[in-house]
Amino acid sequence: MTTKIKQIVRGEIIGQGGIHMEHLIHADTATPSSYIAKYNISKTAADSVYAYVTGSAPNYELHVFGTGKMKDFSECSNIASEYSFTAPWAKYVYVNHSTSNSYIKKVHIHDGVKNIGNCFLYGGNMKSSYKSTTLSSLIISPSVREIGTNAFCCNIPASIVIPCGVRRIYNSAFVAAWDNDNKITNCNVIIPDSVKICDSSAFFNTTWWNNLTDEYVLVGDNCLIKYNGSSSVLQLPNNVKCIELYNTPASVKSAVTEIHMPNSVETIAISGFNGFDGITGIDLSSSLKRISRSAFRNCTSLENIRLPQSVTSIEAMAFYCNTSLKKIFIPNSVEVISSLLNGVKSSATAPFYGCSPSLKIFCEANAKPEGFDAYFNYISDTNTATVYWGVTEDMYENA
Repeated sequence: MTTKIKQIVRGEIIGQGGIHMEHLIHADTATPSSYIAKYNISKTAADSVYAYVTGSAPNYELHVFGTGKMKDFSECSNIASEYSFTAPWAKYVYVNHSTSNSYIKKVHIHDGVKNIGNCFLYGGNMKSSYKSTTLSSLIISPSVREIGTNAFCCNIPASIVIPCGVRRIYNSAFVAAWDNDNKITNCNVIIPDSVKICDSSAFFNTTWWNNLTDEYVLVGDNCLIKYNGSSSVLQLPNNVKCIELYNTPASVKSAVTEIHMPNSVETIAISGFNGFDGITGIDLSSSLKRISRSAFRNCTSLENIRLPQSVTSIEAMAFYCNTSLKKIFIPNSVEVISSLLNGVKSSATAPFYGCSPSLKIFCEANAKPEGFDAYFNYISDTNTATVYWGVTEDMYENA
């Protein structure tokens, strides 16, 4: 059987009309002379980023100007709250079901702004009388390097143009609404090859995503974001650099027993193999550097794993609830093992939380490195896995 691989190249829009765009125009930096509201959204004192709401109902616009990074926003945990996220312009975002009056319809991120914060225009968990809007226009400056978690969740435009300059698109950044009330029927997407990491569910449930039917789908700088096959053995394409397969159907995940990773892979993105509960063996890339948050979460059949000498970081919940995991080898190259999640370190977000009490962690380092946080070997709120220091690869194989 021939393996079908879809490589989406820079400047290609998959969707309505097959449109092509070879370059993006830089956004202007002149702040508006009149506005309804102005907010300081700078991340640190060294940044200078401001958001402006302009126009009038029912067609407001949101403009972000400045230099540096904007801060992150968050979901409102109470679903009954008037708005679902904490950004100060939330009151201008939503549509009232009874009147169908739309509010923010255009968003423009101007030159100099380095990121789009988490939950920037979040549209989930809304009050029942509201629904999220469909943006008529989204312009993002090439100065932007990262697009945060849930940035435009359920508030996506019909055309998503990621500019050349963006390096990472975080999880659920452009996930579409789950109900049909605000379903976008034709969604076009451009992802340039500047994108090194595309995390879980970044474009999930958009029609663009649903129409990607090749066995393996690669975007940006060879980021594998979708698998449509049915094999028990995943022989990943040779040019893949980043892997994110979280939204693979559960039945397909359970059927996969082996994964063979090419040596081109450098990153397993957030939730990259989350839920592949049938895996018993995996060949890791000799170039692998980053094991992101929840990368191997709920891989409940995996019994042992030897990390290659290239790995430098293991993030929170990386091996969360791997209940069959008996041993793991951590080489000298690993500088950081972290439980950090949303600014907080805890045992509940430790990389090995939920693993078996019999888990043994074999470290090549002779003593605990400074970058391993206090919870690096926690398997529950109070219990830890046994750690052995100064273990060579040969010693590990014979353990």
